[in-house]
Amino acid sequence: MDYKEVNRQLWDARTPVHAASRFYDVDGFLAGKSSLTKIDLESIGDVADKRLLHLQCHFGLDSLSLARLGANVTAVDFSGAAIAKARELNQAAGLSANFVECDVCNTRDHVDGTFDTVFTSWGALVWLPDLREWADMVKNVTHDGSTVIINEFHPVVYMLGDDGELKYEYFGQPDGYDEVSSGTYTDGGDHLESQREITWNHSLSNVIQCAIDAGFRVEHFAEYDFSPYPCFANVQEATPGEWVIEKYGRSLPYAYSLRLRA
Repeated sequence: MDYKEVNRQLWDARTPVHAASRFYDVDGFLAGKSSLTKIDLESIGDVADKRLLHLQCHFGLDSLSLARLGANVTAVDFSGAAIAKARELNQAAGLSANFVECDVCNTRDHVDGTFDTVFTSWGALVWLPDLREWADMVKNVTHDGSTVIINEFHPVVYMLGDDGELKYEYFGQPDGYDEVSSGTYTDGGDHLESQREITWNHSLSNVIQCAIDAGFRVEHFAEYDFSPYPCFANVQEATPGEWVIEKYGRSLPYAYSLRLRA
């Protein structure tokens, strides 16, 4: 079984748990609440009437929040369960986003034309072994002047285990980290046991250089001393919407935002 199938099974199992969780608050979304973080809103800007591609969209709340802002959204994910739930929510919310089930690096084979904005965020890149392949795909779905927004958790925070101690390498391992976990980062996942997952940590230099090599120009880069989500162990809300690990407070970089121009 290859890493894609291992991780697809993981996300198929997590999707119904996440969709029912307080963490994602689907009811709040359907009532009009946006799922986008303040980092997302600041980095993406005005998307009205723009063709927007959302990569690794999970079950689509951020995609649909972008559609509410007026974007013409196409969103992809490799989990059939996630895409099915996204399409259900698309209909329930009365929106017209297009959800496509495919492996992210094969996106070019499953979507038409090019996009004004490409967006990926929060725990997406860690599931990919080869960012050069990914960056080349993104270049193939953009045109001159397109914007690419990457909002991600910082590789430094991905070095920590649940106990807050160093466990993983900043520069990652070529074969990834093949592990068995239980539960998930949301509430409601106590029954999820012995789940295999394979991930890769990518240094900032790797992310940025792969983008440059693919032909993108770095337009903006920022790091943040908080996480926009309480998805790590032993966190506390330092200020509303800004989460830090209790042991470290704001002394760590938790997230970054990278804006590229084609």
